[in-house]
Amino acid sequence: MQEQTSDQIMTYYICRLCHSCEDGILAKLLTERREEIIMTSILQYDQAAHEAALHDDGYDEGYEAGQKRGEKRGEDMLGKLILALQTAGRDEDITKDASDSRYRQKLYKELNISL
Repeated sequence: MQEQTSDQIMTYYICRLCHSCEDGILAKLLTERREEIIMTSILQYDQAAHEAALHDDGYDEGYEAGQKRGEKRGEDMLGKLILALQTAGRDEDITKDASDSRYRQKLYKELNISL
């Protein structure tokens, strides 16, 4: 069986669309300009650009999901740290870790807090 090109596939579907329309303005327009529509679609379709756009969309979705997951992990770790410090009566450390990321990292290690 011969493999069809994207142009042939697009032409097939445009022809099916033209045939499937019954009455009305769209059917008339598609029927009258069928060849022009087919040629325009073929000339303007860029498969590489289409695939690149799909890749970019997927990358963006993955990046956003990763960002949300990282934010959630950070919030969970900070919550554990605050609870541990509060339980130990170390209120001054809670205040300091809120403004000093290096100190906060030191406390994570000291109190063995990780995800």
